[in-house]
Amino acid sequence: MRIEKKKSAGKIPTSSMADIAFLLLIFFMTTTILKDEAGLEVVYPDTEQGTKTERENTARIWMAPLAGAKKTALTVINDAEIKDYEDVLGIMQKKRDKNPALSVAMNVDEKTPYKDVNSVLEMLRKAHTNRVFFISNAKKGPE
Repeated sequence: MRIEKKKSAGKIPTSSMADIAFLLLIFFMTTTILKDEAGLEVVYPDTEQGTKTERENTARIWMAPLAGAKKTALTVINDAEIKDYEDVLGIMQKKRDKNPALSVAMNVDEKTPYKDVNSVLEMLRKAHTNRVFFISNAKKGPE
């Protein structure tokens, strides 16, 4: 008696394939931690001590956020409001011509958009006003 081998057509059972895929999907969804992309945090330095400059040799520029206008920051030079950033160029050129030792003190609110600060700095650069410093909130040291 001769025993014959049956040739099977190698089938892969696919009836539970959907269950396996669904379980893997649930596993990865529950174990994956989704985190918002965190940008670089900008920390502005605080001063402990500074040097005083003479009032006659200093022009003061104040900037604060302003909503609902053509520009997004209120800019004031020595108590005179600036309507357009282009005006900073003319005003600072006149001040620098009168006083070549002129320094500019910028007091900028932390919520002011940097694009506005950059616009003013660009106008100061064009006016060749190179002595620019920023005023920050002073930390109280040990008493």
